[in-house]
Amino acid sequence: MMTMRPGFMPPFIHPVLGGLESAGDQHQEALQGFGSSAFAVEITARAPVQTLTTCIGISHLFCSRNIAGSDGLVWQAIESEQRRIKAEMYKFTTCETLTAIQAMTVYLMMRLIESGPDYFLDNREFLTTLKTLTIHFGRLRPGLFSPPHRRLSRPTWEEWIFDETRRRMTIVCFLTALVVGTDSCDAIWDPQSMPLPSSKSLWEARTRWEWEREYEAHWAEAAVDVTRPRLDTIGDLVVVKYGAKGGDWKATVDDVLDTWHAGLDGLGMLLAAVLVGV
Repeated sequence: MMTMRPGFMPPFIHPVLGGLESAGDQHQEALQGFGSSAFAVEITARAPVQTLTTCIGISHLFCSRNIAGSDGLVWQAIESEQRRIKAEMYKFTTCETLTAIQAMTVYLMMRLIESGPDYFLDNREFLTTLKTLTIHFGRLRPGLFSPPHRRLSRPTWEEWIFDETRRRMTIVCFLTALVVGTDSCDAIWDPQSMPLPSSKSLWEARTRWEWEREYEAHWAEAAVDVTRPRLDTIGDLVVVKYGAKGGDWKATVDDVLDTWHAGLDGLGMLLAAVLVGV
Protein backbone atom coordinates (compact mmCIF):
# COMPACT_ATOMS: atom_id res chain seq x y z
CA MET A 1 0.00 0.00 0.00
CA MET A 2 2.96 2.32 0.56
CA THR A 3 4.63 2.12 -2.85
CA MET A 4 3.11 4.66 -5.21
CA ARG A 5 3.69 4.75 -8.92
CA PRO A 6 1.42 4.93 -11.98
CA GLY A 7 -0.26 1.55 -12.29
CA PHE A 8 0.32 0.65 -8.65
CA MET A 9 -1.50 2.95 -6.27
CA PRO A 10 -3.03 2.56 -2.80
CA PRO A 11 -6.69 1.50 -3.09
CA PHE A 12 -7.88 4.97 -2.10
CA ILE A 13 -6.00 6.92 -4.80
CA HIS A 14 -7.28 6.72 -8.36
CA PRO A 15 -4.51 7.48 -10.89
CA VAL A 16 -6.90 9.34 -13.19
CA LEU A 17 -8.02 11.66 -10.37
CA GLY A 18 -4.43 12.63 -9.61
CA GLY A 19 -3.50 12.98 -13.28
CA LEU A 20 -0.84 10.34 -12.76
CA GLU A 21 -1.63 8.55 -16.00
CA SER A 22 -1.65 11.55 -18.30
CA ALA A 23 1.93 11.10 -19.47
CA GLY A 24 1.48 7.57 -20.83
CA ASP A 25 0.12 7.09 -24.35
CA GLN A 26 -1.78 3.97 -23.31
CA HIS A 27 -3.80 6.01 -20.83
CA GLN A 28 -4.68 8.97 -23.02
CA GLU A 29 -8.12 7.49 -23.64
CA ALA A 30 -8.76 7.69 -19.91
CA LEU A 31 -8.42 11.47 -20.05
CA GLN A 32 -10.34 12.01 -23.27
CA GLY A 33 -13.85 13.36 -23.19
CA PHE A 34 -13.83 14.83 -19.70
CA GLY A 35 -16.84 17.06 -19.39
CA SER A 36 -17.11 20.71 -18.53
CA SER A 37 -17.37 20.21 -14.77
CA ALA A 38 -14.87 22.06 -12.60
CA PHE A 39 -13.56 18.72 -11.41
CA ALA A 40 -12.82 17.55 -14.95
CA VAL A 41 -11.17 20.81 -15.95
CA GLU A 42 -9.04 20.68 -12.84
CA ILE A 43 -7.72 17.21 -13.66
CA THR A 44 -6.72 17.98 -17.22
CA ALA A 45 -5.20 21.33 -16.29
CA ARG A 46 -2.95 19.91 -13.59
CA ALA A 47 -1.50 16.54 -14.46
CA PRO A 48 -0.10 15.20 -12.32
CA VAL A 49 -1.06 16.98 -9.09
CA GLN A 50 2.08 18.26 -7.34
CA THR A 51 1.16 16.88 -3.93
CA LEU A 52 0.87 13.33 -5.26
CA THR A 53 4.09 13.47 -7.28
CA THR A 54 5.88 14.61 -4.12
CA CYS A 55 4.21 11.77 -2.23
CA ILE A 56 5.43 9.27 -4.83
CA GLY A 57 9.00 10.50 -4.40
CA ILE A 58 8.79 10.28 -0.61
CA SER A 59 7.21 6.84 -0.89
CA HIS A 60 10.12 5.57 -2.96
CA LEU A 61 12.53 7.06 -0.44
CA PHE A 62 10.63 5.35 2.38
CA CYS A 63 10.92 1.98 0.64
CA SER A 64 14.70 2.43 0.30
CA ARG A 65 15.26 3.81 3.80
CA ASN A 66 17.69 1.01 4.68
CA ILE A 67 20.26 2.91 2.63
CA ALA A 68 22.57 4.83 4.95
CA GLY A 69 21.19 8.28 5.74
CA SER A 70 17.91 7.83 3.87
CA ASP A 71 15.76 7.31 6.97
CA GLY A 72 16.29 10.84 8.26
CA LEU A 73 15.63 12.27 4.82
CA VAL A 74 12.23 10.57 4.72
CA TRP A 75 10.94 12.22 7.88
CA GLN A 76 12.50 15.57 6.98
CA ALA A 77 10.73 15.45 3.62
CA ILE A 78 7.41 14.50 5.23
CA GLU A 79 7.67 17.26 7.83
CA SER A 80 8.51 19.77 5.11
CA GLU A 81 5.55 18.65 3.02
CA GLN A 82 3.25 18.77 6.04
CA ARG A 83 4.30 22.36 6.72
CA ARG A 84 3.72 23.30 3.08
CA ILE A 85 0.28 21.72 3.00
CA LYS A 86 -0.68 23.37 6.29
CA ALA A 87 0.46 26.78 5.03
CA GLU A 88 -1.19 26.52 1.60
CA MET A 89 -4.32 24.46 2.23
CA TYR A 90 -6.73 27.38 2.13
CA LYS A 91 -5.51 28.21 -1.38
CA PHE A 92 -6.13 24.66 -2.59
CA THR A 93 -8.89 23.80 -5.01
CA THR A 94 -11.25 20.93 -4.25
CA CYS A 95 -9.11 18.40 -6.12
CA GLU A 96 -5.88 19.67 -4.56
CA THR A 97 -7.41 19.44 -1.09
CA LEU A 98 -8.53 15.86 -1.68
CA THR A 99 -5.10 14.82 -2.96
CA ALA A 100 -3.48 16.54 0.03
CA ILE A 101 -5.65 14.42 2.34
CA GLN A 102 -4.60 11.33 0.41
CA ALA A 103 -0.90 12.20 0.64
CA MET A 104 -1.13 12.99 4.36
CA THR A 105 -2.85 9.64 4.88
CA VAL A 106 0.01 7.84 3.14
CA TYR A 107 2.50 9.67 5.39
CA LEU A 108 0.47 8.71 8.44
CA MET A 109 0.63 5.05 7.40
CA MET A 110 4.38 5.32 6.94
CA ARG A 111 4.71 6.63 10.49
CA LEU A 112 2.50 3.83 11.80
CA ILE A 113 4.71 1.26 10.09
CA GLU A 114 7.87 2.85 11.43
CA SER A 115 6.84 3.92 14.95
CA GLY A 116 3.49 2.34 15.77
CA PRO A 117 0.34 4.07 17.06
CA ASP A 118 1.99 5.23 20.30
CA TYR A 119 3.91 7.84 18.28
CA PHE A 120 0.73 9.88 17.93
CA LEU A 121 0.11 10.03 21.67
CA ASP A 122 2.69 12.81 21.94
CA ASN A 123 2.64 14.01 18.33
CA ARG A 124 -0.87 15.22 17.57
CA GLU A 125 0.03 18.03 15.17
CA PHE A 126 0.02 15.70 12.20
CA LEU A 127 -3.49 14.47 13.01
CA THR A 128 -4.63 18.04 13.62
CA THR A 129 -3.41 19.08 10.17
CA LEU A 130 -5.16 16.11 8.60
CA LYS A 131 -8.43 16.87 10.35
CA THR A 132 -8.20 20.55 9.36
CA LEU A 133 -7.79 19.43 5.76
CA THR A 134 -10.90 17.25 5.95
CA ILE A 135 -12.91 20.12 7.44
CA HIS A 136 -11.71 22.43 4.67
CA PHE A 137 -12.64 19.83 2.07
CA GLY A 138 -16.10 19.55 3.62
CA ARG A 139 -16.58 23.28 3.16
CA LEU A 140 -15.46 23.10 -0.45
CA ARG A 141 -17.63 20.08 -1.13
CA PRO A 142 -20.53 20.23 1.36
CA GLY A 143 -23.29 17.69 1.58
CA LEU A 144 -23.81 14.17 2.83
CA PHE A 145 -23.05 11.04 0.88
CA SER A 146 -25.95 9.62 -1.09
CA PRO A 147 -26.10 5.94 -2.01
CA PRO A 148 -25.28 5.60 -5.73
CA HIS A 149 -28.73 4.19 -6.58
CA ARG A 150 -30.40 7.37 -5.32
CA ARG A 151 -28.81 9.60 -7.95
CA LEU A 152 -31.34 11.36 -10.16
CA SER A 153 -29.05 10.95 -13.16
CA ARG A 154 -26.28 8.62 -14.16
CA PRO A 155 -22.81 9.93 -13.23
CA THR A 156 -20.06 10.44 -15.75
CA TRP A 157 -16.88 8.46 -15.22
CA GLU A 158 -15.06 11.43 -13.71
CA GLU A 159 -17.97 12.19 -11.37
CA TRP A 160 -18.01 8.58 -10.26
CA ILE A 161 -14.24 8.57 -9.65
CA PHE A 162 -14.53 11.69 -7.50
CA ASP A 163 -17.48 10.36 -5.48
CA GLU A 164 -15.91 6.93 -5.04
CA THR A 165 -12.64 8.51 -3.93
CA ARG A 166 -14.57 10.43 -1.26
CA ARG A 167 -16.23 7.21 -0.13
CA ARG A 168 -12.92 5.38 0.06
CA MET A 169 -11.21 8.18 1.94
CA THR A 170 -14.03 8.09 4.50
CA ILE A 171 -13.37 4.37 4.99
CA VAL A 172 -9.62 4.93 5.32
CA CYS A 173 -10.29 7.72 7.82
CA PHE A 174 -12.52 5.39 9.83
CA LEU A 175 -9.96 2.57 9.86
CA THR A 176 -7.18 4.99 10.80
CA ALA A 177 -9.23 6.42 13.66
CA LEU A 178 -9.61 2.94 15.10
CA VAL A 179 -5.81 2.83 15.43
CA VAL A 180 -4.66 6.37 16.24
CA GLY A 181 -7.77 7.91 17.79
CA THR A 182 -10.59 10.14 16.65
CA ASP A 183 -8.54 13.32 16.15
CA SER A 184 -8.20 12.41 12.49
CA CYS A 185 -11.81 11.50 11.79
CA ASP A 186 -15.36 12.06 13.02
CA ALA A 187 -16.82 9.16 11.02
CA ILE A 188 -16.00 6.70 13.79
CA TRP A 189 -18.91 8.13 15.79
CA ASP A 190 -21.47 7.14 13.12
CA PRO A 191 -20.12 4.18 11.14
CA GLN A 192 -23.60 2.86 10.31
CA SER A 193 -24.08 5.41 7.52
CA MET A 194 -20.54 5.12 6.17
CA PRO A 195 -20.56 3.99 2.51
CA LEU A 196 -18.97 0.73 1.45
CA PRO A 197 -16.34 0.76 -1.32
CA SER A 198 -17.19 -0.16 -4.88
CA SER A 199 -16.19 -3.43 -6.48
CA LYS A 200 -12.61 -3.97 -7.58
CA SER A 201 -13.61 -4.13 -11.25
CA LEU A 202 -15.30 -0.70 -11.15
CA TRP A 203 -12.47 0.96 -9.22
CA GLU A 204 -9.69 -0.50 -11.34
CA ALA A 205 -11.27 0.29 -14.72
CA ARG A 206 -8.65 2.29 -16.61
CA THR A 207 -10.66 3.50 -19.60
CA ARG A 208 -14.08 5.05 -19.97
CA TRP A 209 -15.22 2.09 -22.08
CA GLU A 210 -14.09 -0.42 -19.45
CA TRP A 211 -15.83 1.51 -16.68
CA GLU A 212 -19.04 1.85 -18.73
CA ARG A 213 -19.10 -1.92 -19.26
CA GLU A 214 -18.61 -2.69 -15.57
CA TYR A 215 -21.08 -0.02 -14.49
CA GLU A 216 -23.79 -1.34 -16.83
CA ALA A 217 -23.21 -4.90 -15.63
CA HIS A 218 -23.35 -3.84 -11.99
CA TRP A 219 -26.70 -2.06 -12.26
CA ALA A 220 -28.18 -4.60 -14.65
CA GLU A 221 -27.60 -7.28 -12.02
CA ALA A 222 -29.11 -5.06 -9.32
CA ALA A 223 -32.24 -4.50 -11.45
CA VAL A 224 -32.92 -8.22 -11.91
CA ASP A 225 -34.27 -8.62 -8.38
CA VAL A 226 -35.33 -5.40 -6.66
CA THR A 227 -36.09 -7.34 -3.46
CA ARG A 228 -32.48 -8.43 -3.14
CA PRO A 229 -30.82 -6.70 -0.15
CA ARG A 230 -28.59 -3.75 -1.08
CA LEU A 231 -25.15 -3.25 0.39
CA ASP A 232 -24.39 0.47 0.21
CA THR A 233 -23.35 1.25 3.81
CA ILE A 234 -21.84 -0.46 6.83
CA GLY A 235 -25.31 -0.35 8.35
CA ASP A 236 -26.68 -2.32 5.37
CA LEU A 237 -23.94 -4.89 5.85
CA VAL A 238 -24.72 -5.32 9.54
CA VAL A 239 -28.45 -5.69 8.84
CA VAL A 240 -27.83 -8.29 6.15
CA LYS A 241 -25.38 -10.24 8.31
CA TYR A 242 -27.49 -10.33 11.44
CA GLY A 243 -31.02 -9.61 10.26
CA ALA A 244 -31.61 -12.93 8.49
CA LYS A 245 -34.18 -15.20 10.15
CA GLY A 246 -33.27 -18.41 8.36
CA GLY A 247 -34.87 -20.43 5.55
CA ASP A 248 -34.95 -19.05 2.01
CA TRP A 249 -34.17 -15.53 3.24
CA LYS A 250 -30.96 -16.80 4.85
CA ALA A 251 -29.93 -18.41 1.55
CA THR A 252 -30.47 -15.09 -0.25
CA VAL A 253 -28.40 -13.24 2.34
CA ASP A 254 -25.55 -15.73 2.04
CA ASP A 255 -25.57 -15.24 -1.72
CA VAL A 256 -25.50 -11.44 -1.34
CA LEU A 257 -22.57 -11.60 1.07
CA ASP A 258 -20.68 -14.08 -1.12
CA THR A 259 -21.14 -11.82 -4.14
CA TRP A 260 -19.98 -8.78 -2.17
CA HIS A 261 -16.89 -10.53 -0.84
CA ALA A 262 -15.99 -11.85 -4.30
CA GLY A 263 -15.83 -8.33 -5.73
CA LEU A 264 -13.68 -6.72 -3.03
CA ASP A 265 -10.31 -5.12 -3.63
CA GLY A 266 -7.61 -4.57 -1.01
CA LEU A 267 -9.47 -1.80 0.83
CA GLY A 268 -12.71 -3.75 0.85
CA MET A 269 -10.99 -6.85 2.22
CA LEU A 270 -9.37 -4.79 4.97
CA LEU A 271 -12.73 -3.30 5.93
CA ALA A 272 -14.38 -6.74 5.84
CA ALA A 273 -11.69 -8.11 8.16
CA VAL A 274 -12.25 -5.27 10.63
CA LEU A 275 -16.02 -5.77 10.54
CA VAL A 276 -15.87 -9.50 11.24
CA GLY A 277 -16.53 -8.85 14.90
CA VAL A 278 -19.22 -6.20 14.35
